[in-house]
Amino acid sequence: MPIGDKLQDLLNLRKTNPNKLSLATGVNVGTIYSIIRRNNTKVNLEDLQTICDELGVNLDYFTEKESLVQQRKTPSTEVEGMSRADLEDGIVTELMKLSPERRKAVLDFATFQFQQQRNEESVEK
Repeated sequence: MPIGDKLQDLLNLRKTNPNKLSLATGVNVGTIYSIIRRNNTKVNLEDLQTICDELGVNLDYFTEKESLVQQRKTPSTEVEGMSRADLEDGIVTELMKLSPERRKAVLDFATFQFQQQRNEESVEK
């Protein structure tokens, strides 16, 4: 998958955009848009490393066929007792291992589960 597609997927997953990424990293917003639009396979390594650091991925995410989000901490299988940040890191790590189609399926399933929970809570009240 080209670098631009991977960057756009990651921005979508993190619910951010090129403008916010530019502000956070100091990388010119035009450079970020250029990476996305042109689907570059060659990008300034310093800019790419800065983007990686901000988004919590390693360079392998952009350079290898099968990309993985950097695992800063090993996700626990236990949800109770985990901090929100650790839980989010674990979820993002696992989602990034999936194809875009499967990521959407997981998000659709999570949305469905949340709706079910809300319905059950409203019945209990």
